[in-house]
Amino acid sequence: MSANGRIGSVDASFVALNARQQDPVYAVEGIADDQRVLLERQFPRYSMGGAGLAIDAGHSFVVRSEVAYFDRWHVTNPYRTRGSSQSPMVKSLLGVDYLLRNWLISVQWQEQQLLDWQMGMVQDKRQPLFTLSAEGNHLRDRLKSRLVLAMSPPAKDD
Repeated sequence: MSANGRIGSVDASFVALNARQQDPVYAVEGIADDQRVLLERQFPRYSMGGAGLAIDAGHSFVVRSEVAYFDRWHVTNPYRTRGSSQSPMVKSLLGVDYLLRNWLISVQWQEQQLLDWQMGMVQDKRQPLFTLSAEGNHLRDRLKSRLVLAMSPPAKDD
């Protein structure tokens, strides 16, 4: 379910979703006779609610922000004796877009955080991502190019 519209000079959108995770989660089913961990591939259900705002800042700039809350987000955790781990998760985004002739230049910061992170989860508690992209049209819109620089700080091993 989604809704969008304008609140004054702000574009606003709201979304609610109940679905299955697209990427598999591997749940511990037990231990085999030869001491191997038995895993089962699952696609658990979750619910999500979110909102987004976009403001025309003038001079070809748009500032946008999004936030979403996921409950019952499942994560593979091989240290569990049974099943998979679950945690509420928040995803947020802040971005600025600039239109320069036939180029759209975007800078954005994304953050994903597991609110109840547990030891052994194969997903980090926080996952930041910075992207800089430029997308343009050429040859009377017959050719489209996109250049992207993405970085997930900190750029070091923990």
